[in-house]
Amino acid sequence: MNKHEIDSLLPDAYIAILEGGFLSKDGKIDPAFRSQISSYGAAVANGSLLAATACFSHKGNADVDRSLLINAINVLMCGHFVQDDEKKKGSLFDTLVALNPDHGDENTKRYLQNIIKEQVMMCAVALKLAFNLFILESKKGADETTPAAQNGQG
Repeated sequence: MNKHEIDSLLPDAYIAILEGGFLSKDGKIDPAFRSQISSYGAAVANGSLLAATACFSHKGNADVDRSLLINAINVLMCGHFVQDDEKKKGSLFDTLVALNPDHGDENTKRYLQNIIKEQVMMCAVALKLAFNLFILESKKGADETTPAAQNGQG
């Protein structure tokens, strides 16, 4: 992962959160989004990029709408890494399918797929870091004396 690339993604990740439907009416973030983006990253790292993206494209049984995360990653991917306008699609899954290399030998295809996977992971990391710029909602019944609560994050 390239830390300079992640740094360049952070301003757009911040905007994606502001405009992507993540904020509650009082301007806070549900902490479940942070755990879901971590789960997505683990699913991508340990499995298939397309399978993880398909799984997280819908809310499923999650506490939050995971498709918001996938949409934000797609915005970052299309804004930073996808040069061909015809490959910029409405969903991350469609964008990834359009980017999937269909030429060259198996080693070349695998190399290009790994580059795409790394780009998606950098977008996910930037999004997770950008969540730290917002105050997290406190859950009802949470102990307000916890260190996180004292720091305004609980």
